[in-house]
Amino acid sequence: MNLNELFKIRPTSEEQNDFITTVGEHLATEKHFKTREEAEKYIETPQWDMILAVMAEMLTIHEEVKHKEDIENTKNK
Repeated sequence: MNLNELFKIRPTSEEQNDFITTVGEHLATEKHFKTREEAEKYIETPQWDMILAVMAEMLTIHEEVKHKEDIENTKNK
């Protein structure tokens, strides 16, 4: 998977002078960036905060899938 597909850069204002990075529903880092390019450069060399954000997103997805499976198993009994 390409890092550009995993991490999203999102402007926090209409002026687009402040950007954040996310992975799924989680912030990839609490850091804010002045430009999209600055955020892209940060993504190219992941830091621990970004690695932990990926892990949190994976756990969230796992729990959602497990919950859906549990509901299906309950219906089938």
